[in-house]
Amino acid sequence: KYSMMRLDYLKNHNKSQYQILMMQDLLTDHLMEIENTAQERIALMIDKMMKEEKIDENLKKTDQMKWVGLMNNIKSSAEEIVIRELIYN
Repeated sequence: KYSMMRLDYLKNHNKSQYQILMMQDLLTDHLMEIENTAQERIALMIDKMMKEEKIDENLKKTDQMKWVGLMNNIKSSAEEIVIRELIYN
């Protein structure tokens, strides 16, 4: 997901970097690094945000709909931050 977003960004908005990566045969490595880094950072951010918001398994058991809503908000926030920092930078 994130590597494809990065590829699209490079092709459409940063053609010089895209061409350099292509000529040096580093595009695939670059995209894989972006994908792995994005997934790791999102997972870490979700864990951190869950602790800050005190979202745990007890909430999941007692109020499942609230837990799902909070988790969706946290995941969206983490993805938005990572996309801004890694994909469009």
